[in-house]
Amino acid sequence: MKKGFVLALLISLISVAIIFSISSVAQATLFDRGNGLIYDDYLDITLMQEINSSWLLNAPGNWGNGIISWPGAMAWVAGGITYQGISGWRMLSIENPDGSQCVGYDCPLSEFGHIWHNELGNKNKTLTEMGPFTLYGGVSAIWAGTPDQGWPDDPPFYPYPFFNFANGYQGFADCHIAWLAVDGDVTTVPEPSTVILLGAGLLGLVAFRRKKLVIK
Repeated sequence: MKKGFVLALLISLISVAIIFSISSVAQATLFDRGNGLIYDDYLDITLMQEINSSWLLNAPGNWGNGIISWPGAMAWVAGGITYQGISGWRMLSIENPDGSQCVGYDCPLSEFGHIWHNELGNKNKTLTEMGPFTLYGGVSAIWAGTPDQGWPDDPPFYPYPFFNFANGYQGFADCHIAWLAVDGDVTTVPEPSTVILLGAGLLGLVAFRRKKLVIK
């Protein structure tokens, strides 16, 4: 009886692991954490669901519709922001993971580019999919938190980095809006599918145990 129980336990655990792995692969990598927060498990960052959130109108130096200068936005973030009880917010980057630059429409390796091209599936310089995100105020050009490094393509009259959510272009400009993210996941609560699958496995073990007792 003990061997049968152990075998059933192993089979149940393996079955749950296989089903869960399939489920995980099928799921998108953007998870709604509630309270206007979206988690990207590839970049391992949590983003505000509303791009240029109406909450950002409280930022010092805001010129309306969330429009703010890059130095003003950077100073505001550096001063410390708490949103939904979470601190450590920052602006997204247009740098590649290795620190190199990419200016233009085909830059899928930066944080902005990854979300726009890979997560949402936009292409051909056209925004066709917003996913779970919404855009407040109608302005699509978003400041990036990448420090001004005097890159070769950095024009002197537009010295600050930005990403245009309307067409996927990233480069440099003068006046735009902000979109904030915080590193890591805001919650460690298991996904509902995980709880269901584990619960099913445990129920299967209970049923097997009862069946063995009845036979005995």
